[in-house]
Amino acid sequence: MRRARALIAAAVLGLAAAPILNLGFDPLETFRPPAVSHSPYGNDRVAKIEHLLQAPRYEALLLGSSRTGLLDPNWRPETAGRWYNLGLLGAAPSEIADFAAALALRGKLTDTLVLGLDLFGLAPGGGAPGHLAHPAVSGRGWPGWTMDRLFAPSLSALADAALRAAAGRNAVRADYAGGGAFAMLGAPAPRPAARSAATPGAVAVDPDQLRALRRLAEIADVAGATLCLVWHPHSPTVLGGYDRAGIDRLKRAVTDIGAPVVDLMDAPWARDPAAWFDPKHLAPAAARRQFDAILARCPTGDAAPRIASGHGDPP
Repeated sequence: MRRARALIAAAVLGLAAAPILNLGFDPLETFRPPAVSHSPYGNDRVAKIEHLLQAPRYEALLLGSSRTGLLDPNWRPETAGRWYNLGLLGAAPSEIADFAAALALRGKLTDTLVLGLDLFGLAPGGGAPGHLAHPAVSGRGWPGWTMDRLFAPSLSALADAALRAAAGRNAVRADYAGGGAFAMLGAPAPRPAARSAATPGAVAVDPDQLRALRRLAEIADVAGATLCLVWHPHSPTVLGGYDRAGIDRLKRAVTDIGAPVVDLMDAPWARDPAAWFDPKHLAPAAARRQFDAILARCPTGDAAPRIASGHGDPP
């Protein structure tokens, strides 16, 4: 009985401390989001959307996960200050379609949308916890959204801890542990590591993510925007972990959506180990090369390529 009372008291104190910490210190830059073009803070899902709502409308958005986040529009004078990188850690098409819908509703959707795709973002379990979203994206008003932000991260962490305690530390896989600790930091839980090249596996596809791609294409069409889908380069280590036939089927399903597709998944220059910072993220020089390829091959709002030569040439 004494132990139960202690646990209850600890839980109550924790819930009481959460709003004080989250509102008073605002560690995730939630309640006072900085209106910056490239937020260095953990909660880019609020800061970047807030910036887009406040800033003059850009010409183009780079959409996607952390792989897209490596691409800097300031690398090229043609795009500096005119293109904006809305790449977000762990973002999936379902979340990105919500971003686009919120921006279109407020007249902030750009003339060009460039969405980076990879094998991980289309797999089941993609995206971030809903309480990380800006209220313009989540659809919840400020009062309800504020309550989410005050308590949801802490409740998620408590549930995660309770699950681990009940099942045993080793019984809960780290990559599917409910995202509690990552929610506290403003980031989604990581996805499983790439499969070993020695054991090629099936390509897991979430039908909801394919439907989200079609929804994004419809949003762009209604808004009069040009959508370009870009398959990010994948390292040989990652590609070796998947069944090639499954990759081809997924590519056909994406092509069937009807938007222009630029396929850099197996670009020759991406086969060089020096092109990779880690198995999933390009080194800076290779990321610049990818950006140039996007500019050369993606149609923009005026249907004209930005670059006609250089690294942007088809690989």
